[in-house]
Amino acid sequence: MTIMKNNFRTIITLCIFSSLFACGGGGAGEPDDVVEKPIEVPKDDDAILVSGKVYGLSSQLLTISLNGNETLELNNAGDFNFTTEFLAEQQALVTIVKQPDNMNCQVFNGQTTISDADVTDVIVQCLAAAASCDKTTASSTNPLDLSGNNVVGIEELVADVECGQQQWRIDAQQRINQHRKTSGQITLVDKNGELVSNAKVHLQLQRHDFNFGGVMQAKMWDGLQDNISDLYRQTYLGFNFNKAGLQNGLKYKLRNGFGSTTERALDWLNSYDISVRGHTLIWPGWSHMETNISAADASRMGISAGAPEDLSAEDLKVYVDTIIKDWASKWDVDEWDVTNEPRANFNVQEKLGYDQEAEWFKIAKQHVKNPSATLYLNENRVVSDTATGVLTAKMQTFEDDMNSILNNDGPLEALGFQSRFGTMANGGLLDADTMYQRLSYFDKYNMTIAATEFEMKDDQITSEIDRAIMTERVMSVYFSKENVTDIMVWTFFKSSSSTHNRHIVEPDGSPNLRGKAWLYLVKKHWHTDELTWFDRNSSITFNGFKGEYLATVSIDGFSDETVEFNWLDGNSDLTLRLPNYVNP
Repeated sequence: MTIMKNNFRTIITLCIFSSLFACGGGGAGEPDDVVEKPIEVPKDDDAILVSGKVYGLSSQLLTISLNGNETLELNNAGDFNFTTEFLAEQQALVTIVKQPDNMNCQVFNGQTTISDADVTDVIVQCLAAAASCDKTTASSTNPLDLSGNNVVGIEELVADVECGQQQWRIDAQQRINQHRKTSGQITLVDKNGELVSNAKVHLQLQRHDFNFGGVMQAKMWDGLQDNISDLYRQTYLGFNFNKAGLQNGLKYKLRNGFGSTTERALDWLNSYDISVRGHTLIWPGWSHMETNISAADASRMGISAGAPEDLSAEDLKVYVDTIIKDWASKWDVDEWDVTNEPRANFNVQEKLGYDQEAEWFKIAKQHVKNPSATLYLNENRVVSDTATGVLTAKMQTFEDDMNSILNNDGPLEALGFQSRFGTMANGGLLDADTMYQRLSYFDKYNMTIAATEFEMKDDQITSEIDRAIMTERVMSVYFSKENVTDIMVWTFFKSSSSTHNRHIVEPDGSPNLRGKAWLYLVKKHWHTDELTWFDRNSSITFNGFKGEYLATVSIDGFSDETVEFNWLDGNSDLTLRLPNYVNP
């Protein structure tokens, strides 16, 4: 460590000489060893000094200053000491004059009102500086890497995300900072509740509050299709999905084909604390209902057996109401698509009346196994409509259906927009501003919105990089919209039976460019991973993405300890209690 002093104690040099000679003189008979003895003037007993420690610095030059007068040049981690003397009640301020190359250093406990003792707890933490435009990834070329660091093939997209100056990106980032992050104070206490000062802490987001989810292909998960159960499960968990659904396992029509698979899949998801949405209670088109009602079911319901479309209106109502009641009460899920795609599926409504849609919501609310389950109206081509303009005919039809349910007192609570994106009528991709305006059109209803079936239409968007670009665009706009709660990937793995190319993971478990874009955004770009220090008052001011966190606390001479906590709105006075550490 090299120290440069601008303010130093006076050194008095006394020349010791014979009374016969002048100081510094010479001549015959003069002694050969004139002695010069430096004597340091003692420090004033009332003077107080400032010192501290620097962390993370190695062979780089850092310059710090005390009150803008005395400077120290430091080039390694370790202790530092200023020589400026203070008296009680004076102000001391340690600041950084020059950062090291390729590093970013921060001062903790830098400002002090001097009391009656030396200040010894100034901390300077140095970390590697982020690359240009706040680049958030490390370098990885492993095709199976699910960390978000492998951006091979989407480098230009990543640069655009982090450095782009398009106005929609600037606006979206401002909304993300406003709606998806929160600030507040965190205080650290020991096992006994006593304040703990000057402890290092590593704060890492473990799970977003926002739902970045994946709809599960239950038969692939179970090994009944393509024989990749272990790989499928490992990769699914590797994406850190915090919400799930089943493509077909919760459709009444297909219940016999899934047997116990659905029950075991839901138990598995529950074991990882992954919430599940139900899809769907009624899909009211003849082609999406079971072909024939069995004699046993008909007898149980007191109706005729046979095809649903052949039932009398009276029997059809009993049948539809019964399957909604039975299905809602059977599965412990967190939400239900009560009805799915009624814009194009209205065979049942035409026979029974459109007011029945509200009744379906009432039956569901009355019989759901989970009393807090949210009830959705799920529809395609709303925000993702390929027609030009903000408000389209399909959006208006959806709104009419919404209002019919609401006006008939149906407990419609949330809107499900399937969000399959293709090319627009003019051949281009839907722009971000129009997408945001379409979402905003429904603000007047004060309901949450979920992207329930998110994917790119491969037959329309034929370039994989364009699919990745559109994946990022949709995710950025939806994530920036305050009342959007979910983005749910519909086709996770490429299956051998699929004729489409809408997946985000290849059969070998490697993400394609769409999958890489998803992982990069969720795990790296929209992620909080911060190393900081609790100050001498045992507190930090923290700004991070909302969600579940792990705090790793380090105190010199003691083992690291971890504390889990939730970071949500209103956490302005959060206290973390260490499980074992007690102040000495």
